[in-house]
Amino acid sequence: MAETWIEIVDTVVKVGLGALISGVFSYLTLLKTKKHEFDLLDKQRRKEDTFEKKDVYLSYLSEAQALVQTYITSSCYCDTPEYKSFLKTYNRLQITAPDPIRAVAHRLLCAVNEFIVINKEGLERDLRKGMRQKIDESLGELQLLAKLDLE
Repeated sequence: MAETWIEIVDTVVKVGLGALISGVFSYLTLLKTKKHEFDLLDKQRRKEDTFEKKDVYLSYLSEAQALVQTYITSSCYCDTPEYKSFLKTYNRLQITAPDPIRAVAHRLLCAVNEFIVINKEGLERDLRKGMRQKIDESLGELQLLAKLDLE
């Protein structure tokens, strides 16, 4: 009977120890798999965020340039669908972009507004050139900051 009791305990220890080792490795494998899934989801989310930011930056820059070109010889009354779309894109950018980009986007908005609403008839060439230069500088700065943000 003593041998039987020892054999039973021996078998229980072997089976229990094997199950414990198997359980630990199963748990570690599960953790590794979940971490990999979370990493993939995080990478996908960052890719989508980058795409969305790029879309907002491109829309804002393009709409600003389009407004300047549209009102190069005339003035805007700021009630057009193009201008309202520009403001909507500006607000999206202000909500989602980092502070340095938000500041430059605001300067660009002010420069574009100043240029498109002024009566161009009889406007001095130097004044018009200075207004365009402010727009171009803001556009260039925003392009650079957007590029750095998307890297």
